[in-house]
Amino acid sequence: MVIKIIICVAIATIIGLVVMQFIDPQLNGTTTTETVNGESTEETEDKNNYSITGNVSNPGKYLLEIDSTMEDLISAAGGVTSKADDRCFYLDAVLTSDSSYYIPPKYDPTDICGGEEITKININSAEEDDLLELTGFGSVLASNLLEYRTNNGLFYTLEAVMNVSGIGNSKFSLIKDYIILHE
Repeated sequence: MVIKIIICVAIATIIGLVVMQFIDPQLNGTTTTETVNGESTEETEDKNNYSITGNVSNPGKYLLEIDSTMEDLISAAGGVTSKADDRCFYLDAVLTSDSSYYIPPKYDPTDICGGEEITKININSAEEDDLLELTGFGSVLASNLLEYRTNNGLFYTLEAVMNVSGIGNSKFSLIKDYIILHE
């Protein structure tokens, strides 16, 4: 009698394992599963990955709804720190899929007391002379930025400045702590 029970359990286990191999892991419309900030998340067709670095409580990669805003991303990252410069982002800016965003400091990080504000240039209102004060900016880059702004309107994220001809990742790294979007 005990042998029949053991054989039945073994057969049921084997049948269960065979059936599990044929179950589609994407039954819920899931495309991939990955780990984001230590938590397993499922990427679905209506979500995208966004990264945020800089002065936020929990920098990292977040899976958010398509058409999420900067406010959604900052909230997912636990909010901005007290050192963040809120003139460098618009909360209602719609995020670009699979992009990374940076929240710069308001105060000079080399200042031990931390009370000295960094002098910044507003790229949405600056004239050519003001833009020339940015490290690595010459008259060609300043003209390119002004032309881009005239043709495309305001910048809503700092990273959008990389759409300007001549401004790539390395130039952005030089200026990202010295530009703002609004007063």
